[in-house]
Amino acid sequence: MMLWFPSPKTGATAEVPAIIVFGDSTVDSGNNNQIPTLVKSNFRPYGRDFVGGKPTGWFSNGRLATDFYSEFYGLGPFVPAYLDPEYGIED
Repeated sequence: MMLWFPSPKTGATAEVPAIIVFGDSTVDSGNNNQIPTLVKSNFRPYGRDFVGGKPTGWFSNGRLATDFYSEFYGLGPFVPAYLDPEYGIED
């Protein structure tokens, strides 16, 4: 659950350096690509409405509200999964 949403200033540089998401099922559709399990969601139709139509491992077909906030604040089109090895603390 996101608790704080400051209003961005028009024409100003980004004042929001990161979004940290503590969530429930409304902001966490799961991503188990990095853990050993038989239940996966890295195939279609999952991700059909995501960037490039690519399955992501999320149990949803597109972006979540937190992804739209991330893009709005200039941080990227989606919030990466915590365990994704392609991203580090600087992301």
